[in-house]
Amino acid sequence: MAFQNFVKTLAALGALYGVNVAALPTSNCCSLLEASLPARIISIGTANYTTVNHDYWSSTTVLSPGCIFSPTSPQEVAQAVKLFTDNQCKFAVRGGGHSAVPGAANTNDGVLIVTEGLNEHTLTNENSAWIGAGNTWGPLYEFLGPYHKAVVAGRYYPVGTGLLLGAGLSFFGNELGLAIDNVKTYEVVLYNGTIVHASAASHPDLHRALKGGGDNFGVITRYELMTNNLPDWIWGGMVYYNQSQLSLVEDVVYDYHVDKAVHDVKTHVLPQYGFNGTTNETSNFSPIFYNGALNSTPAALQPWLDAQPYKNTMRQAQMVDLAREFNAGFGYGLVQVQRTFTIYADKQFFHDVWYQFQVWLQGYKHIPGFYGLHCNMPVTPNAVQEGILKGRNVLGMEGAGDRTLSILYFGLTFDNLSDTGAVFPAFANFVESMIHLAEQRGVRHPYIMWSYAGHDQKVIESYGEDNNEFLRRVKEDYDPAGTFTNLVTGGFKLPAAGY
Repeated sequence: MAFQNFVKTLAALGALYGVNVAALPTSNCCSLLEASLPARIISIGTANYTTVNHDYWSSTTVLSPGCIFSPTSPQEVAQAVKLFTDNQCKFAVRGGGHSAVPGAANTNDGVLIVTEGLNEHTLTNENSAWIGAGNTWGPLYEFLGPYHKAVVAGRYYPVGTGLLLGAGLSFFGNELGLAIDNVKTYEVVLYNGTIVHASAASHPDLHRALKGGGDNFGVITRYELMTNNLPDWIWGGMVYYNQSQLSLVEDVVYDYHVDKAVHDVKTHVLPQYGFNGTTNETSNFSPIFYNGALNSTPAALQPWLDAQPYKNTMRQAQMVDLAREFNAGFGYGLVQVQRTFTIYADKQFFHDVWYQFQVWLQGYKHIPGFYGLHCNMPVTPNAVQEGILKGRNVLGMEGAGDRTLSILYFGLTFDNLSDTGAVFPAFANFVESMIHLAEQRGVRHPYIMWSYAGHDQKVIESYGEDNNEFLRRVKEDYDPAGTFTNLVTGGFKLPAAGY
């Protein structure tokens, strides 16, 4: 504690007098890192720098780091983080690169840590798997499939491990809870280069804080995830509906939230509505999953067929097949922006918000490549209860009681960054108007999901003051230097007391 207090004093003096203690220009930070780990540095101006720096889902997140650091072990990450803290070097960390928030996983002028080289995946004998932070879910499902194992994780093939710090909706959410609630151990590099293993038995306060606290405490290098057994195959696929069928689908979406998802926890459905500005068409295309070796559609999913989809791919399948199929058709490297809020499932609000979003989208269909996506994603009482039973997270959803929550997602895709000025502010205003409508009707829940939030949405504040106070205490203990606030400046930060 004496050293931690000393670090706090230095930081306070720097803030008081406007002095950055022992600060170095980024070029010097890159030079120091290259002197220690020359094989891991990708320098600006090289072809590899351009390739790696443009490997993002959204073009809004391509920035200009001073250099790129590509470690292959937790020890190399620890060496770098200590160097950054000692010399006050700004940096950012990228996993799968699937955030749409500028600066969340990249940096202008600082050092970008890319974790692709941290790609370990190993099964243990204790119903768990260790996975490196640089993995994406598709290849992991390929690895786990022959062992008839799965983890509670992402649903799309190329998405990375960052959702294990924010919340994480998954195929198994109704049955086993959120992805963060199924992380047995986080391997974390702290501000001073120390590597700790945070679990229910060791550093339990940090373990809980990371279940929703994001990148505010350290760099995650590995996760130990609880595994669950799979049958020889599972049942799933996609159902597709055109505009004329959507009124029927809306009824099915609400019924799934309040009945089918609650009473058959083996199911998972992600209701998705889309608007194609090029063709001026709306549709619904919803991924469906059932954790069981079935030969036909179970009763809980039959309403999706009764709504008469024009295309239905439900079948016996493997996890990796579904992760690949569900991702098909989504662009990569285009402009992406997203926002979200949460409500108590409400049939009339579901209808009204989708109707008003369609009206709003019409005003932007002339923009090249314009596409709008809206999702209603249930979080059932059992999913929330699983989080409580597994040691609690910090999201603040416990107060929902026996009511199903719905995470409402709003996303836009288009071709050119030059159109962001016309679209982004209006988009933010539209979603805020829907939040206000939810408040007026008494259906809004305060929670804002990290993975789908806009850059200026108050994610951590939405967890509630009790959880924020807990997070601040953990922050003081594990990041007294403020490295993951002052040097890692992107993403959603822990607010000061009295926000």
